[in-house]
Amino acid sequence: MLRADHSGHGVVDLTPAAFLHYARTARLAGLARSSDAVYVGHLAWQVLYEAGYFPRSAPATLRIALRAGRRTPVELVDQYQVSNPEIRQVLIDYLERRGYELSYGSLNGLATTLVRTFWKRIEQLNPGQADLRLSEATYQQWREAIQYLDDGRPRLDQDGVLVAVRALYFDVQAWATQEPERWARWVAPCPVPQREMRAGAVRRRRTVERMADRTRQRQPLLPLLVEHVEQGHQQLAELLAVGANAAPDELVDVGSRRYRRLFTNGDRQRQRLHGQANVRVCDVSTGEVINVTASEETAFWEWAIVEVLRHTGVRIEELLELSQLSIRQYRRPNGEVIALLVIAPSKTDRERVIPMSSELFHVVACIIRRLSHGQRTVPLATRHDPTQRVTSTAQPFLFQRLG
Repeated sequence: MLRADHSGHGVVDLTPAAFLHYARTARLAGLARSSDAVYVGHLAWQVLYEAGYFPRSAPATLRIALRAGRRTPVELVDQYQVSNPEIRQVLIDYLERRGYELSYGSLNGLATTLVRTFWKRIEQLNPGQADLRLSEATYQQWREAIQYLDDGRPRLDQDGVLVAVRALYFDVQAWATQEPERWARWVAPCPVPQREMRAGAVRRRRTVERMADRTRQRQPLLPLLVEHVEQGHQQLAELLAVGANAAPDELVDVGSRRYRRLFTNGDRQRQRLHGQANVRVCDVSTGEVINVTASEETAFWEWAIVEVLRHTGVRIEELLELSQLSIRQYRRPNGEVIALLVIAPSKTDRERVIPMSSELFHVVACIIRRLSHGQRTVPLATRHDPTQRVTSTAQPFLFQRLG
């Protein structure tokens, strides 16, 4: 029987909570032996879950269990240690009310703005402030203080802070008419004047202009980027094919460079355990050792990402959500079949359908061929969203790394 912890419990006798405690304790004790194994027990957790020793409600992997979950409004406020207990409760109540209409990422950002950037600064400037009624002097001090971040850099999202603070005051005023017993005592004049909003609109237009100008400046460089990632992948793919067929210490020529195939005892052990070893070569002219297998894998995904982004115009979050289920087809009355790429609702909360060009279809086909290894379907994988702090159900995501 394997012993998992200092108490002598067997691995199969551990609950998910006890296993998680053991993994964290082992990490602190330095039992993890490599940078890839910061926490021990990944395989054991998976085996126990799939064998039924862990309940189905438990996370499927140790990696998922270690991820930080969503914080409650109380935790979002208390992380900044508000001094005034009544103001603390008002902020908690406000976030709870707004939480019904906001995503977790937006709620987390709102908590940071209202608690850390707004109220904690007010407490620093005026420790005796007991309500939301700010004097003009206090407001002006705060307005000047938020122009810069803690590290001294100019704050670029000042308008977002002002909008959130202004919304707080007007929301409290509106809610006080419906629930006076809860909100009426906190009604106060909004310290952010309307002229700030008008100035913010001008600043936002200037920001849009700068973004558009930046896009115009970079647009001519796109063909160079496309050529760079395509050539980089082609060269490494050729080197991988040649190197895989080379004998140990054999010299091979790819392009204008000469390489020597490396094959150590570690490579032999990996080949024995996993069926094949990574292809590693040494550049004869520079002495650089290249893990061609890993480098080609990285180069392929760089090429695939650039190609899909430029042919679809999707956002990076939408790119990561693409799966084999996103690929559809439409048959015209004349029998012609058009491949479609369905973009799941994201920032605009609207589903979009993009007809695939031949170039885009080629890229998607290459991705599926690489992931499926000759099978008809792409392996299932989960995706963790660090902003929303949720892990998706297993899906055949197109952008996943196997292994």
